[in-house]
Amino acid sequence: MTVRETSIEAFYNLPDLAERQRQVLRGFKLWGPGTDFEITVALNKHRPEYWYPNRVRPRRKELQDMGLIREIGKRECEVTGRTAIVREVSPLGRRMGVVSDG
Repeated sequence: MTVRETSIEAFYNLPDLAERQRQVLRGFKLWGPGTDFEITVALNKHRPEYWYPNRVRPRRKELQDMGLIREIGKRECEVTGRTAIVREVSPLGRRMGVVSDG
């Protein structure tokens, strides 16, 4: 099996992620698409230190700035009942190999 040169180049151009960024990206991969609060609640079930959305939002913003998470619309948040932005893992983000953290 051969790998296209562009695939190899894309692999080596993937950004390095900090541990919390990997955890948030993994959360979106497992439980997304979702709002910040929905992903926070899902992460909290497995990582209690993520109880506050303000611990998730900065990492999600960083991932979004890197092109790994993208906005896909608005809908009622299942946690707050308010209209909120929904995000999902982008095609680039899906290519990131995020290792399970337990």
